[in-house]
Amino acid sequence: MAILLTIVGLGLSNFSGKPIASEMEVGARLAKKGKGIDRVLGLNRVVFRSWFDGERMVDVEHAVIMTPGLLSRWLGHQQACGEKEIQPAWDRFASQSHGRTLVFFRLATLNTLDLTDGDESDTGQPSLFDEVEIGFGQTTNRKAGPARFAPLVLKSIQDIQDRHPRDVLKTSWDQVVSRVVAWPTLPLPDLDSPIRWGRNRVVGFLAELPTITDTHYGAFQIRYAGRNRVVRFELPKS
Repeated sequence: MAILLTIVGLGLSNFSGKPIASEMEVGARLAKKGKGIDRVLGLNRVVFRSWFDGERMVDVEHAVIMTPGLLSRWLGHQQACGEKEIQPAWDRFASQSHGRTLVFFRLATLNTLDLTDGDESDTGQPSLFDEVEIGFGQTTNRKAGPARFAPLVLKSIQDIQDRHPRDVLKTSWDQVVSRVVAWPTLPLPDLDSPIRWGRNRVVGFLAELPTITDTHYGAFQIRYAGRNRVVRFELPKS
């Protein structure tokens, strides 16, 4: 995969020769407490929308910003769970993304589930994501909107439709990403079917953030089908 050539600031893209020891310790502590590996995401995951699956709320739309700090926590968790060789995984991702901050986006349109009998209502609208635009902005104040949004170049890496919401949500973000970049997760076979049926649809995009200046907050502007959403968030520290 040819990574887009956008230069970014060093704060969130400076991969040194080894994982960050303090961040690895955070990941290891979470593993020893029996927490799942997604608990290492912290500020690196920006949730856009949740969906009720009949039992609990599930985060179905989000962005994951892949930084040295996140990768270090991820590898610390894996090492604590028995993975012996973590340096090669660090080297592979660092060499592929050095000087760039990659971010994964997932958007979903899903049918509503009835809590009494499990029936679905046809609320999913697959055509929503035929054209998607996402911009990134920065600000020093979370309550204030960015002065401008830089448009991101989106590479589609997942697009799946099916009859039931759970059938389009069963692949995790890292399994999707690891198909196209060297994130240290074993990818599942590419199950995305070119045949489109059902009203539930999930799309995934990979992009690069533009230069990150000395700000603490960011925002994504997400546009599709005449809709415009702005999601503000705190930038990860590393």
